[in-house]
Amino acid sequence: MSETTTPSAPPAPAPAAVETPRQASVPHSPDTSLAIVQLLKEEAAAHKRQADGHAGEAKRARDEAAAFKAEIEKMRAEAEAAIAAERARGVEALNMAELKVHAIKAGMVDLDGLKLLDVSKAERNEDGTLKDPDAVIAAFKGAKAYMFGEKTTGVTAPVPPPAAPKTVDAREMTPAEYQAARRRISAGKAP
Repeated sequence: MSETTTPSAPPAPAPAAVETPRQASVPHSPDTSLAIVQLLKEEAAAHKRQADGHAGEAKRARDEAAAFKAEIEKMRAEAEAAIAAERARGVEALNMAELKVHAIKAGMVDLDGLKLLDVSKAERNEDGTLKDPDAVIAAFKGAKAYMFGEKTTGVTAPVPPPAAPKTVDAREMTPAEYQAARRRISAGKAP
């Protein structure tokens, strides 16, 4: 009988080893292994130099960032100080305006006199405004009543009006008084 043979499939090719470009270009032999190791060492050294360069760039970038951060913090502190100073000036201007209103109500004659007012000891609210401006003006009025058009006692006495010149009759003078009066008149002095 005849045997029928079925054709068998051709054998599968053996899996080819995956070769890297380095392996493909260098033949495998004991002498070339040293060359491959040397090549890998050189490549590693190049990568290390590149990594060191990147590390240096990263350090410079961190240093620049720290410098920028310090500069920003300095600018922020300066801005906060300027804001606080402006706020204080604004509160003082508001206090002075409020004091002017209360001084006018109290009858102050010259508002320039408010420059003499010491508000450093006055009580203040949380926002810095004066707590009781009427009390501040009342205390000022008690100390400087003349600024409110009120007369004060004991400060200065009024100047008396000049006395009318006394007329002297030469006929009633003694000869010595007459001579003294003539000398004063000739010297330019009043009798």
